Order: sequence, then structure tokens, then C-alpha cells
Amino acid sequence: MTIGEGTTGAVHVVQNYKNVKIHGISKGTVEKVIANILPSNFKLDIDLILSSLKLEADYDFNGQILVIPIVGKGNCTVNLSNVKAKLVLTGKSFEKKGKTYIDIQKAVMSLKPEKVHFDFANLFNGDQRLGAEMNKLLNDNSEVVFEDVGSGYEASLAIVVQNMCNLIYHKVPFGDLFPL
Repeated sequence: MTIGEGTTGAVHVVQNYKNVKIHGISKGTVEKVIANILPSNFKLDIDLILSSLKLEADYDFNGQILVIPIVGKGNCTVNLSNVKAKLVLTGKSFEKKGKTYIDIQKAVMSLKPEKVHFDFANLFNGDQRLGAEMNKLLNDNSEVVFEDVGSGYEASLAIVVQNMCNLIYHKVPFGDLFPL
């Protein structure tokens, strides 16, 4: 997973993540659903509350955050708390062996967390003092940092959800999932 530089200027780091684990999506509470679930025109618009959304990964980046150089490679955790999320899935039907299935062609997600906590281990090649200070700086300015790079997290999570949905929707016929 790669998250590009921020859009407003606070973060000038291309963030590369590997071995990404995402926790908390399945424990979300659905607040509202607007559904158009016809095979010819499939759209789900879902508002969720996620009490905790946690990303664990191996990271690698080199750049600048809030005008301060940052370099590191190691383990990280990004915790988002009390997240208002919106997910929009759009798709089209396709036929396979005489049955109709859905292909989610586009997923869009927005995340509005109440709080974000970053923890990057091994910043500055393991310099404990500099690493602790950078993590403190990130967390003290987490609202600004996440506002800048949040769209990258949203796009990456949308792709994950889209792929998860297609794993199901490509195997279970439309009529079995959504009996009319």
C-alpha cells in the first residue's frame, strides 16, 4: 500500500506499507444505508461508525513532515478512533453460467476520525530520542497530518473493501444475495 504526499503541504513523504493488517471494519455500526440494488444499476451508500480502525504494517519512508525531515523503516500502527465513515459502492451485473452476479467497479470511502494516533517504530534508524519526538510531533498535530494524507488512507481502504465485496459478489449469484 502506498500513500502519496499530502495535498495541503504538511506532509511531503511517500509512505510505503507492506504486510498491512486492518482491524475494526467488521465491528462498525451501520448508521444509514441507501440502496439501489438492481442488477442493471447497483449502488450502496453506507454511513458507518467505527469505534476503532487500526492499521498495522511494515513501513518505509523518507521525506518531510511539518518542515522536519523524517526517515524510517520498521513497524507501525495507525489508530483511528470514533470514525464517521461513508462508503459508496457502485457496480454492474455480469452473467456467468446462466446466473447474474455483481462486479463492484468503484468504491469510494471517506473517514472522519475523532482522534488519530500514529506510532512508527525505528524512526531515524532507531534513534530513540528522535523517534519519540517525531511520534509526539505527529500525534500532537494528528488532525493536520491526517487531513493532509487522509485521502490516501481512504483510497487504499476503499480498494480493500471493493476487493472483499467482489470476492463474495463474484461467487454468490445476485438473486441469492438480494432476493427480489
